[in-house]
Amino acid sequence: MKITAVRSHRIPSALEWPWILVSVETDAGITGVGDATNFPGGRTVEGALAELDTLLRGEDPRRIGPLWTKMARHLTYIGSAGASVGAISGVDIALWDIVGKWTRQPIYQLLGGAYRTRVPLYANNWFAGAARTPDAYAEAARRIAGQGYRAIKFDPLTSVDPDSREASGADLAGAAALVAAVREAVGSQVEVAIDTHARLNTPSVIRLAEMLEPYRIWFLEEPVGPETPEAMADIRRRVRVPICTGERLFTRHGFRRVLETHAADILMPDVVRTGGLSEAKAIAQLAEMYYVPIAPHNPNSPVASLASAQLCAAIPNFARLEFLAVDAPWRDEILTAPLPVEDGHLVLSDRPGLGIDVRWDHVERLAANSRPVS
Repeated sequence: MKITAVRSHRIPSALEWPWILVSVETDAGITGVGDATNFPGGRTVEGALAELDTLLRGEDPRRIGPLWTKMARHLTYIGSAGASVGAISGVDIALWDIVGKWTRQPIYQLLGGAYRTRVPLYANNWFAGAARTPDAYAEAARRIAGQGYRAIKFDPLTSVDPDSREASGADLAGAAALVAAVREAVGSQVEVAIDTHARLNTPSVIRLAEMLEPYRIWFLEEPVGPETPEAMADIRRRVRVPICTGERLFTRHGFRRVLETHAADILMPDVVRTGGLSEAKAIAQLAEMYYVPIAPHNPNSPVASLASAQLCAAIPNFARLEFLAVDAPWRDEILTAPLPVEDGHLVLSDRPGLGIDVRWDHVERLAANSRPVS
């Protein structure tokens, strides 16, 4: 079996950046599906995927490990992070999908077997359309908890000076009011995670953590950026809420320093950003050595959700998978079957590969409609 083409497909999403789906075609009639979605857009990732198309034609797609190394070495001078690794991620996922289809096994079986096939989710974007007030967020939180989700996440900060990273007293009080209302609405049976998107400086994030402590949050995500894990480790030692990071870390090398400095309680690798299923499995194994759980980052396409769930099924140190509870109306339309979400879980079958395929006619129609008219 040989690779005949690597293609990218940019289509709109429910968020401000597009989905970048990847198809890897073979001369055996098997097409693998991947996702290389990244913020803020897709053109740089598409350029890297075009490079990989030239590089991989004629290769055997079943040689996933050697091909990962070949892609990484080819793109290393562009960078060992960002768009380069995003493109590699999309291809890697598609290669696992090909091997699963070829062997007629689900990817989780190829990754070592399932610890679970019901993957618990934590909801993001559940607040879409709600006014940014305590009452509106409380009502939205009650609705999403009523759908069976036992964990939710949101960013409660309304505004922070991007130059100083300083949160005012009013910013922090507003954030605490939102969190308090949500916690009261969902009670103690639903985990509440808080994201700051690394917008704060150290004093501000410590003040925020102290204010949120009474609400028993599940984790505080990206209190500061991951570039200096020593700073995050210092914050972790000074606060009494769990710290989570990982959405902007690339490959096992980025996560190694976070683990060695004991900078986080929970890691959240994103399979479409950090190197695909191959690297995400390696990161999970590395984290297990430090007794750190994995809660993958995943505000991406349904292909990314399926790929992430395959990983989550196959690792012992899994916590919950991020999931957009409110998504684009065409999310399920581009798949051969709707995402199997039941009572706050993504339920995996024993179907081969990712378990669900893509309807490329729908994808191409969306891609054509989203292209600018020249």
